[in-house]
Amino acid sequence: MYAGYSHNNSRRVMKYHLVFYRKNKPKGKKTNIYNVLKDMDDKPREHLGIIKWNGAFRKYWFLPDNDTGWSDDCMDLVSDFLKRVNKRYRKKWGQKKK
Repeated sequence: MYAGYSHNNSRRVMKYHLVFYRKNKPKGKKTNIYNVLKDMDDKPREHLGIIKWNGAFRKYWFLPDNDTGWSDDCMDLVSDFLKRVNKRYRKKWGQKKK
């Protein structure tokens, strides 16, 4: 899944995407793990963190890598993705929203 964002800088327009890439489930696990990557137009992808299930809270949550900075726009993209995967999980397993 992709989520796009454009930032208008005084010198140029930077365009990049946050990519949410589902990894293969570890053997014996029921929930998915997602890598969060920054995908800029002209640079290699950069790993920013992971999204995985938190059993204590009964929802997916985001774990950013150390030394990564987040704008409010990028955090909104991650938040929107979390809402979608949590909603999909609750629908699949018949859980009520807490």
